[in-house]
Amino acid sequence: MISKTLNRPKSQSIAIAWKWFPQYAAQVIGQSRILQNASNITLVGTKSARPYKNLEETAGYPIHWIRDEEIPSWQDLGKEIPHLFITCGWAVPGFQALAREVKQNGGVCITTVDNRWRGDLRQFLGAVYYRLKLKRFFDGAWVAGASAERLMKYFGVPKNRIWKGLYGADPEKFSPGPMLSERPKRFLFVGSFLPRKGLTLLAQAWREFSSDFPDWECHLYGNGDPKTDWKDLPRFYTHSFVDPCDLPKLYQSHRCFVLPSNDENWGLVVHEALCSGCGLIVSDRVGSAEDLVTRNNGIIFKSGSASDLLRAMIVFAQTYEHQQESLQRDANQLRNTFGPQRWNQSLEEILTTFHINPEKL
Repeated sequence: MISKTLNRPKSQSIAIAWKWFPQYAAQVIGQSRILQNASNITLVGTKSARPYKNLEETAGYPIHWIRDEEIPSWQDLGKEIPHLFITCGWAVPGFQALAREVKQNGGVCITTVDNRWRGDLRQFLGAVYYRLKLKRFFDGAWVAGASAERLMKYFGVPKNRIWKGLYGADPEKFSPGPMLSERPKRFLFVGSFLPRKGLTLLAQAWREFSSDFPDWECHLYGNGDPKTDWKDLPRFYTHSFVDPCDLPKLYQSHRCFVLPSNDENWGLVVHEALCSGCGLIVSDRVGSAEDLVTRNNGIIFKSGSASDLLRAMIVFAQTYEHQQESLQRDANQLRNTFGPQRWNQSLEEILTTFHINPEKL
């Protein structure tokens, strides 16, 4: 509970800081029914190497940009110290400095986390560091899904101070589309052509799969340099990254989405594919697998195992066309568990927990 003697600002206010301020952040903020008519909202961001366009128009608020290494104060930004500060990541020095000011002024700080649970030495050390150095700065954590929730419990954050739903696709944009039987027999990958995405593993599995299933294709869309030996694979196609506006139709023209990553904290594309009616094949190192993949709508395979990925692809090709109703049922149930609606719900729960009246923002 917050002490009644705190030196709060006269009017309740919220600030949200986001590293490499993404289009997604601008969209969920702009669509939030709580924030749409608020006047005491401050956005702070660092710019990515390839900043998105029209972020302020999308979010509905100006963004106060700081450099990665900058250590600003709220006075430097020309803003009052907010009542609630939501900071996306605790590794940005400038965000840490702003959080300290908020806490010193009696405010509330929430950290956001998309890291998945791994249970390794690094996370053990991270838990020690968080408990000793960071816990006093944060009153709770806003996480992506169940895996990140388990991680923050391990770090010592109480369950009632953890809120899920940080990331998700917009179900209004990504609709189910045609039934699987009406779609071309295609597997789809969307993302960067990076080693951690497991695409070499996918190519290995495809080499065997394609010989037994000559009527199937595999399409990869992303940025980066595809491997030269992929050109020798039959019906294994690479394409440049598509415009976000074209993604919904792209998903709807494929039967199954594949994400074979060796390390994927969340995997927003999995929710996009689910909302678009695709079947799912993802590795057990994809953070969103636990939340979004069921026995009816997809398969989770062992990361790093080409044979297990091959098995998953064969099972899907042989059975999922006959499980369209159960696949669609699970997809419909999971569509709104993440996305703008859930984001707004979590924000509302945070405000309620800390007795912040949305009407006074």
